[in-house]
Amino acid sequence: MQALGRCRHRAFSALAAMTSPAVPLVNGVSRHVVAALVANTATTVAEITNLLCARGYNVDSIVVGRTSVPDLIRLSVVVHGSDHDVSMMQQQLHDVVQVAAVKILTTPDRAHALVERDLLLAKVSLQAYPQALMTVNRLVAQFNATVVDTSTTQTMVQLTASPTDVDAFLHALGPLGVLEVHRSGVVAMDKEQAVTDRTLNFAFDRHHPGDMDAVDSTMLPPGVDSELYGKVLKVNIAKSQNNERTQGNRAVWDQNLDDEQPEDSSNQQPDVPANAAATKPPAA
Repeated sequence: MQALGRCRHRAFSALAAMTSPAVPLVNGVSRHVVAALVANTATTVAEITNLLCARGYNVDSIVVGRTSVPDLIRLSVVVHGSDHDVSMMQQQLHDVVQVAAVKILTTPDRAHALVERDLLLAKVSLQAYPQALMTVNRLVAQFNATVVDTSTTQTMVQLTASPTDVDAFLHALGPLGVLEVHRSGVVAMDKEQAVTDRTLNFAFDRHHPGDMDAVDSTMLPPGVDSELYGKVLKVNIAKSQNNERTQGNRAVWDQNLDDEQPEDSSNQQPDVPANAAATKPPAA
């Protein structure tokens, strides 16, 4: 029971510490969450990650997911840096042609204006002491987690919560012996009105790419301005043209292969002179 009490005290202390207001780290470096809508192409994610690595940003996690718009995917990036560094990162990402929109979700005046979720899977040992399983079940109930699987020596738990709550849960499980941990990374969404999948989808349906240069901003749904809409359309037009060029080059290549393919002579009869049947070899 003393061990159980220590674990519960450790859990409450960790939760209180982890959910306290965020403070800047050393030399003004703090944690930031950046969200982006980008074109769904084969090279987009690679180009963005290469850009972040080349600029030396301290990235904690990058999560990529599909949206309701087939041509767009959503990125959630957690990065540690100064406000100036993150602002520069936003500008550099915005200059990438495949990026439709970039927004910094964590700013000092909007500390509670976003929702963050992190998925945790963890294996915990049950061999620390006889009441280990009881302790795990209490912590699972306390943090609103779920037991996924249990054996005689270990148990697997799942928790979907804010990153601070996930950190506190792992901290509380520590004395039991955490055998394996996997976290999905942070997905985040702004509570305020922003560029959403639905509004972009509505914009695509109502405007033809050929009218891109004459988009009336008053006709677009809330959250989508004409500049952003034009940029997204340019990305998709470039993607469509690239696909057409690829298909055209493939068709030309196939045609060249057909032209160069030698004719099948297996079923052809050899050329026979017209008078071959009447010509007989001389008798021996």
